[in-house]
Amino acid sequence: MTDQAQPRWRGVNHLALVTPDMDETVRFYHGVLGMRVVATLRAGPMRHYFFEIASGNTVAFFEVPQAAAFAEPAGIPDVRRKAQFDHLSFNLPDEESLLALQARLKAYGCGVTDVVDHGFVRSVYFHDNNGIALEASWWVKDATGRETDYGDDRFFGDPDPVAAITELRQTGTLSTTPETRLAGDPAGATRWRTGSGGSGPIWTGGEPGRILTSESGDGEGRNEADAVGRRLGAR
Repeated sequence: MTDQAQPRWRGVNHLALVTPDMDETVRFYHGVLGMRVVATLRAGPMRHYFFEIASGNTVAFFEVPQAAAFAEPAGIPDVRRKAQFDHLSFNLPDEESLLALQARLKAYGCGVTDVVDHGFVRSVYFHDNNGIALEASWWVKDATGRETDYGDDRFFGDPDPVAAITELRQTGTLSTTPETRLAGDPAGATRWRTGSGGSGPIWTGGEPGRILTSESGDGEGRNEADAVGRRLGAR
């Protein structure tokens, strides 16, 4: 544990996903969902397009021809998939907006569920053109932007919470946190701290030219292109 200040998160800068057909993806996200395209670039040989979901918040797709579609429902355990992605939920302001989106999806010939009541969130579920499971939700009782009360059953309703939640409820802190390594790095990779005062463990890469680092100066596209290419190459 360190005494560093907590990061000041401001939503999702971008969620990086993969599509085999960027043109069709633009037509779905911009045309059907009404998320305007705000940036396009090339990450090596791949197109990389950004769709706005809120101020400073985007969904960004890499185009990888012949990439396999998900075509799986949201929230259904699937032992064939790795623990990496299940579905994405976009935030809406109220019930009226949720029903309007549901009607819009139906008007465009897209399948969508009835409204599902999760207590503090109400949602509908649907899929994009790539088979990626999507959700649209609004906060009936907003769990964000408020003081955390781990004893508030409206938000913390797990009757058998994991040890970390019990620690937070009892002490307000976590006794341990996990360390991670970059994908593809050897088991004995060197670890060091970066930034003024040290911001935590960073691991070296095992492949020349494929080290992901915040200080490389190569830019986001190149770093992410290497990361995605490495994952796809391992399939």
